[in-house]
Amino acid sequence: MTMKIPYCTRSKFIKPCAVVIAADKSSLLGGKPVTVNFSKIEHPSSGYTANNLVVIDRSDLREFEADWLGDDPTRFSVRARAAATALREDGSFGRFRIKHQNGVLTITKM
Repeated sequence: MTMKIPYCTRSKFIKPCAVVIAADKSSLLGGKPVTVNFSKIEHPSSGYTANNLVVIDRSDLREFEADWLGDDPTRFSVRARAAATALREDGSFGRFRIKHQNGVLTITKM
């Protein structure tokens, strides 16, 4: 089951994700995971745990698809949503695994 999740319009988590994606884009697109450690950039380590496959489609600039089983898209992890937004803004399209646990976000191209 998949759900359409709207991209962030603003979030303090987008910039840290964008910095990491831009700094290691070739590794990310080559399949090597990249991580954003929010506790090292002065963001609390709390937040929803996430482990989702997301699809960033260049033809849809408003929403991405996620294999999330929730019934309310506003309850989707804001850090995972920020990562999806940063990927779209960077021009990184396709399928990605986005995991968030204990303040560490991992993004892997599938």
